[in-house]
Amino acid sequence: MKSWPFGDVICRLSEYFKDVSIGVSVFTLTSLSAERYCVIVNPIRSHVGGGGISSRSLTLLIAVGIWLLAVLLALPAALFSNVQTRRSDNGQTVLFCSPFPPKFGQTYKQMIVLCKFLVYYAIPLSVIACFYVLMARHLEYSTRNMPGELQGQSTQVLGRRKVAKMVLSFVFIFIVCFLPIHIFMLWFHFYPDAESQFDEYWNAFRIFAFCMSFINSCINPVALYCVSGTFRKHFNQYLLCCYREMGSNGTTYETSTHTMVHFSSTTRRHHLKNNTTNIRRHHLEDVNCSCSTTTTTLEHTS
Repeated sequence: MKSWPFGDVICRLSEYFKDVSIGVSVFTLTSLSAERYCVIVNPIRSHVGGGGISSRSLTLLIAVGIWLLAVLLALPAALFSNVQTRRSDNGQTVLFCSPFPPKFGQTYKQMIVLCKFLVYYAIPLSVIACFYVLMARHLEYSTRNMPGELQGQSTQVLGRRKVAKMVLSFVFIFIVCFLPIHIFMLWFHFYPDAESQFDEYWNAFRIFAFCMSFINSCINPVALYCVSGTFRKHFNQYLLCCYREMGSNGTTYETSTHTMVHFSSTTRRHHLKNNTTNIRRHHLEDVNCSCSTTTTTLEHTS
């Protein structure tokens, strides 16, 4: 499809919801990085927000704030996007949807592109990287200062390393997915000869960059599946049909095993309790017998 066939209304809605979705994704990742940092560095305080606000209420306020901010920042796309015409090389008229109205000139385009780069990429990336670097340093420091001779083999150390690996993978995915679209937009609107040098290569790169910016939300669950054993276990158990049948058998076996272990532990406790009671009873009987013998001996002596 070489020409936009949907009209001005769909053009404005598509540009608007595109900016809203990008804003919600980026701001959510930024807030999650702050939340993960608070949970790992200070897990007790993270359950209670500041000013006596519960963690659930604070989460709701942050979610509402993210959506409001994304909606407000996307308003220029809803107000000014329109369908424009252009002559192709073979003389045909091509319709395309653009968020930059011609009456505002090149300065408006550059201002919007630069603001999107800063608000949707550079600033969130700096905040996310800052939180994740601090988090990784805290995990590394706490790992080195854990007591115990088997420090490197402890479950807590392995768990903290997995968390550090997981959050750093999200940073890498964020950089890779959103970098191409910003490279293209900055090049196209700031490079003087960009329009004359725009060819099939740059068009393919533009499509690739556009897809990568939206595929970020799809890659995050895949990355979480690869680095998180708990997420992978529950994903296989609840979403994979073939694994669900195996998982149900495994769950039954695990439950029965747990029951056997619990029964065995209860039996052992009951057995130990009986043995302890018998030992105490025999000990008291021996003491009573000893006291009785001593009393009898004293009576005979007197």
